[in-house]
Amino acid sequence: MQGDPLLDSDHITRYCGASQINEDGTISGATFRLREGESYLSVNWLEFLELGNREAESSEIRRVLSSKLGIGTKAKIGVLNVSELRRYIFAESPDGRDLQVRHQPEPDDPSHSGVFNVEMDDDLIADLITENVRESYPAKVQLDWSEIRRKIALDRHSNTRAATK
Repeated sequence: MQGDPLLDSDHITRYCGASQINEDGTISGATFRLREGESYLSVNWLEFLELGNREAESSEIRRVLSSKLGIGTKAKIGVLNVSELRRYIFAESPDGRDLQVRHQPEPDDPSHSGVFNVEMDDDLIADLITENVRESYPAKVQLDWSEIRRKIALDRHSNTRAATK
């Protein structure tokens, strides 16, 4: 429900555009800075999807994001654990910042949520959040055409053999 806090055991994702990816492929702190007009960081709540595994969750997040954004080939999706994030920021920020992660569903994005108590131009908090990214995935799946062609050839071969029996 709108505004409900996420459980500490839950996980969230944040879209990271190509300009927010470091040269070494890691996610930069720029990913977690508020943009003009934002009052919270937009994220997606993985457990809300009830898909049971990270591959299916990532696929659904990609689908949702691609309906709202132009997804670049170098963009990533960063995954964070709610408890680890909140505890780390509270312990490491000079002001003992208490981040809140709440469900903020949107009509075409029911898993949409927000990280609250992040302030504009707060580079330290953004960098601390970045240190909590557990894993990341490509935001856009690149098709491996050589693998696709190989599978098509195998299917054709199987179908030809089946037809001659």
